[in-house]
Amino acid sequence: MPDESPLLLDQLKQVLGKRLGSARGDAGLSLDDLAERTGLDRTTIHRIEQGDATAKLDTLVFLFHALRIDPAPIMRELVDLVHTRRDPGRRP
Repeated sequence: MPDESPLLLDQLKQVLGKRLGSARGDAGLSLDDLAERTGLDRTTIHRIEQGDATAKLDTLVFLFHALRIDPAPIMRELVDLVHTRRDPGRRP
């Protein structure tokens, strides 16, 4: 595993968390509202939004569905971040 992997993982979690938190805010939902819609613990959602936790695929699917957002733009942004970190000369 390359040396920058922990830093890159932290960056990915931060970007994902910000996007999910923004989507929740745009939807006018509280953490409790989203927890109720997803069946997830509000603390888990908060930790993901803060970039303090890594979300499993099923958790992300539940969140994207509950927030009624298309995951493609967020995933594209995350993949572009990986490409940029691994190949600095590459443009997204």
